[in-house]
Amino acid sequence: MLLEQHRGEATHERRRPPVCEISATRFAIQMIEKYGLRGKLCHYSVGEGLPLIRDARRRGINVTCEVTPHHLFFDETQITDENRGRMQMNPPLRGPSDRAVLLEALRNGELDYLATDHAPHTIEEKQNPAKCPSGQPHLDTYGPFVTWLLVERGFTPERIAAVCSDNPGQFVNPYTKGLRFGRIEPGYTASLTVLNLSRPTKITRENLKTKCGWSPFEGLTFPGSVEAVFVRGKRAAGERRA
Repeated sequence: MLLEQHRGEATHERRRPPVCEISATRFAIQMIEKYGLRGKLCHYSVGEGLPLIRDARRRGINVTCEVTPHHLFFDETQITDENRGRMQMNPPLRGPSDRAVLLEALRNGELDYLATDHAPHTIEEKQNPAKCPSGQPHLDTYGPFVTWLLVERGFTPERIAAVCSDNPGQFVNPYTKGLRFGRIEPGYTASLTVLNLSRPTKITRENLKTKCGWSPFEGLTFPGSVEAVFVRGKRAAGERRA
């Protein structure tokens, strides 16, 4: 109903205003509480909804919440006529104050996961004004982006380990048929990323592995880089990804 009310707005962002996300948050929390679920709110973008999540947790409701790199790095003031398609996503980019609140919430523990929301639409699809799909590719840039959080946004290594590894592992481990992810400890699967905070990474189209061949971070230099990736104990090969 709320989406229908805003259907005629001029931009993708105005057609999906914050009130829709806040309403969805209330409904999700109600369902999690009613049925005793273990719930996760995906791709959070609105600072105004965080008090609802805090209140639910105080009442013992098992709800966790994630945020994406693009909602932490970009906001709607950076959208232009030239990049509008590339910056279209669901939920859409919000205001600078929302971005600041989400960064602090991820740092202080209110948000539990940093999720890629990897959506490898081609640049041709994203530049089609008649039928532009939502989402951005983020697998190639996840590690360098994390170095930005560490070096430029004051995140501690412990907090990064929590939101990128330990918390996601705790969420998925009950469903992984005996495999355990998220920690470097005996009994856990040795899947991990090694970051180098002394070697900056400039994001260029030529160095991307994703088949869609572009990134919203093109031209930017992050303060660190990925030194190595291990998957189930073996160093990962440099294969192209979807």
